Amino acid sequence: MVSYAEDSVGLLRQASEVGLSPQVFAGGAAGFALPNFIEGAGAAADFVITATTWTQDAPYEGARDLHTRLKEALGGTEPSYHAAQAYAGLVAAADALGRASDLSPDAVREALETTDIAEMPYGPIRYEDFDDFQNQNPLTMLAQQVQDGAFVTVFPAEAAAADIVFPTPAWNER
Repeated sequence: MVSYAEDSVGLLRQASEVGLSPQVFAGGAAGFALPNFIEGAGAAADFVITATTWTQDAPYEGARDLHTRLKEALGGTEPSYHAAQAYAGLVAAADALGRASDLSPDAVREALETTDIAEMPYGPIRYEDFDDFQNQNPLTMLAQQVQDGAFVTVFPAEAAAADIVFPTPAWNER
């Protein structure tokens, strides 16, 4: 499923109400990967798996610290991957602007093309061409699952903070 935050909440609440019990509920990022999803859907959010680019337990140095700093900056609100992406974007921009010979578009573009930040709380930042895509940061996507009312990284194995719960327990078995 792919939806905005409000719709993701409605989808899971309705699935719970009608007893729809597939082997897995999978949501494509967006609404299903945001903290508001868990808040809105409550217990119905448990066991939903979604793709995301960043989690607080991602295997990157400083990821937990970034989570703590973002949460504090957001007044105690749980940060989403969007906040971490914005942070990484600002770091990459500052790095490129600091290395550019001047602020002309060509100089900034050249600096961006040579960006190579190996250790970041969001993961490494470097722009590459691959699979017919240009200037992409080949960041490994993560899968997270809602377990006991919180997002937990469950895939890939080297990043997993917990095992995937599969199949999803039926509503009457939770």
